[in-house]
Amino acid sequence: EVVDSWYADNCGVVEISSDGAHRSTAAPDLRVDIATLSAAYLGSTSWTSLAAVGLVDGDADAVARADDLFAHRPGAWCGSHF
Repeated sequence: EVVDSWYADNCGVVEISSDGAHRSTAAPDLRVDIATLSAAYLGSTSWTSLAAVGLVDGDADAVARADDLFAHRPGAWCGSHF
């Protein structure tokens, strides 16, 4: 489930799989705000790390599945020096 205090259309339960993302009425396995989802989506921050600092509501199995689903190898890298 995604929570966004700025843009209501972002809020709701979304089922994410290897087939894509679709709105759902099912109970969520994870609950995050849009900033946390954005950090995970960019690929350099794992769901496990986000959960460890209290930014993800959900059980360890769901967090591990999200890590697998969002994994990007190699990790993101910026070649500019600013």
